[in-house]
Amino acid sequence: MDRFPDQVIFDDCSSLLEQDALEACEHDLFTILRNVRLSDDTVYCLVDASLPDNMQHQAVSATILYLEFEEFNRVRHVAGRVTAPDAELFAIRSAITLATQQDNCKKIYIFTDSIASAHQAVDPSLHSGQGHSLAVC
Repeated sequence: MDRFPDQVIFDDCSSLLEQDALEACEHDLFTILRNVRLSDDTVYCLVDASLPDNMQHQAVSATILYLEFEEFNRVRHVAGRVTAPDAELFAIRSAITLATQQDNCKKIYIFTDSIASAHQAVDPSLHSGQGHSLAVC
């Protein structure tokens, strides 16, 4: 972020509470998705994490990757006994790692419900999940 501040953009609609603002954000989201789908050098990824209600099971991180209109990869990873933000960070790392392996990838869009994990993904300083952030950077 220090060296390339204009290459990473966070667009957060969760702080909008008014109905008109939410509708505007939804319209912007559809516009972004339409433009991304029309670009042959852009990979867009949907990421999410799931934590169990009980302590017997571990968290799962999931990623779905698209190029234009086609899904080309879908992965699920056991994230271990971690917090929800750490599992989400793992999903973001997985998405970026897989997206950068595509030959013609010039842009990556990540759709997530955890803006805090997205910010943490590009923060290489000492924190829980620092290994994921270093891999992303």
